[in-house]
Amino acid sequence: FRNHGRPAASLQQKVNEAYRVLDQLAKLDIDIDDVTHQLEEEGITKFNKPYDHLMAMLDEKRQQATAA
Repeated sequence: FRNHGRPAASLQQKVNEAYRVLDQLAKLDIDIDDVTHQLEEEGITKFNKPYDHLMAMLDEKRQQATAA
C-alpha cells in the first residue's frame, strides 16, 4: 500500500458488484457464513499457537531470571 496504494473512502464503491459475487457464491453452494467461520477459526489458531509459545518462553526466561 505504501508504494502503490491510494487512500480513499471506498467502502461504498462497487457495492452492487459485491452483492453479485455473494449471489454467485450461493449459486455455487458456497456458504459465506461457513467460509467466514472457518477463516476465523484458522486465524485464531494461527494467532494462539505463536502467542502461547511466546508466553511459555517469557515464563521460562522469568523463572531463569528469578532463580539466578
